[in-house]
Amino acid sequence: MPNSRLKNACLLALVFTLLTLPNFFAFSYGAYGLVDLVKTELLSVAFLVIPAVFFYRNLKLYAYLLIVFIIFSPIVIFSIITYKLEPGFEFFTLILQTNFGEMAEITKGHRVLLILVVAVNLVAYVLAISKITIKRSSLIPTLALSLLAITVIGFKLYRDWKQSGAGGVKSKIYRYYPASVINGIADVLPFIRNNSLARAKTFTFHSYTKDSPTQRKVFVFIIGESSRYSKWQIYGYQRPTNPKLIQRENLTAFTNVTAAANTTMFAVPQMITRATPDDMDRQYREKSILSVFKEVGFKTAWLSNQPNHDAFWSGSILLHAQTADVVYFPPTQFPYFDVNSYDGRYLPILDSLISATDQNLFVVIHTMGSHWDYAKRYPSNFEYFKPANTEYDGTAPVNSFTNNVLNAYDNTIRYTDYFIDSVISIVKKQNTNSFVTYCADHGEYLFDSTYDHTVNHLKPSQITLHVPMLVWTSENYNKTYPNKVASIFNNKDKKVSASNIFCSLADLGNIQFNGYDSTLSIASPAFQESSQMYYVNDSKGTAYFKDLH
Repeated sequence: MPNSRLKNACLLALVFTLLTLPNFFAFSYGAYGLVDLVKTELLSVAFLVIPAVFFYRNLKLYAYLLIVFIIFSPIVIFSIITYKLEPGFEFFTLILQTNFGEMAEITKGHRVLLILVVAVNLVAYVLAISKITIKRSSLIPTLALSLLAITVIGFKLYRDWKQSGAGGVKSKIYRYYPASVINGIADVLPFIRNNSLARAKTFTFHSYTKDSPTQRKVFVFIIGESSRYSKWQIYGYQRPTNPKLIQRENLTAFTNVTAAANTTMFAVPQMITRATPDDMDRQYREKSILSVFKEVGFKTAWLSNQPNHDAFWSGSILLHAQTADVVYFPPTQFPYFDVNSYDGRYLPILDSLISATDQNLFVVIHTMGSHWDYAKRYPSNFEYFKPANTEYDGTAPVNSFTNNVLNAYDNTIRYTDYFIDSVISIVKKQNTNSFVTYCADHGEYLFDSTYDHTVNHLKPSQITLHVPMLVWTSENYNKTYPNKVASIFNNKDKKVSASNIFCSLADLGNIQFNGYDSTLSIASPAFQESSQMYYVNDSKGTAYFKDLH
């Protein structure tokens, strides 16, 4: 009997260790100290004990139901090791908006290991459960144990609430795997349920044009991806990453523009709708900039090289994109491994689209830009900076790989330079009243001092929020709207936010609507500098760029 009890105790310890394994990795990467780890483990186990009362007649059934957390555990461990990101709201929104191709690139070099770890964990867990001789328990002791667990957790969370409020409680629960998974899913569910334009169905901007020039208008807005301001030659970078744009006439580069969020899902809606960091719900209550132009007779198009249609959940971007008259997304391809689809594929489509109609045209192009895996964002003839090896898997680098990755990233900027310049050339040859505007959704970390590996753009910072923004106008546009062109130049060094883009695009098109505010437009002499507020993903709150270090 004593040997049996000792055996069961050891097996239970193994079971709980496997179930809470991510906690140990968070500890090893410095998220908290040893005492905190012990407390976290005890509380994680307490969370697991609470539902046991409902399975007192078959405790093994409950243990087998928990297998889902064993399978999910390596994904969480990978996230902690690679990005120092524990399960929570941001973690799950990133997973939901990811497609298989993106997953393949993110887990590059780790797929076999992840599968192996899942298999080993699963086998060890099932074997441990099968060897435990405890199959059932009496109701009273199981209920007492569950109530004790509730009391311990309730006391701890109450203390956290007294010290830090509701936000502090949530941030602490994120540490207690697998309770963190339940908490993160509960956090993200309202966003999934809200992902509809049903409330905007009857919305109208009541747009109107301020003039009626006889000349055709062709306007293009390019949404960049993961483009780092400091890597652009046009802003002073020493490498020739913008050989074409730096020579382009009638191009204005804005120097003090910030993204409204550090992830695409929250940044882009604040470009294409009137949503702001302190009113994100507006992206669902109102229609997008496409409707502003459609209401005054423009044909609209959305050309996307981002496969949002294959994401598990794409947020409002896809919903708004689908309201365009013409919609292009990359073809579905499976498996996604090593699929190269460059932004340049949309240049002939844009050319055909402009040539196929005499209507006024407003086009949004959502690029892949400098999205990881960098070496897959440009064709081989654009590998200008060498070596740009593609074998780096995204974790802590050796020196040679660091240089390769930086070269590959700079090549993506050079290819973006080519793409934007090509769009301008396509539009320019039509000899129409035109503008082309470019703005990146956010920046990108690249082995910066805080990290020894690539963490993409997962944390708001001066690096991930300072973005490039360009405006090109045709000669005909300059003659028609000289005051707008003058305002664009006068405002180029002022504080601008991506939240200014909506009103600016309308104003550039000489369109006004109900609620239009000239102080928000970079093309207006009345423009007022932005406070450069941004949306904080994990806390679902707001903060200011000026407060970042």
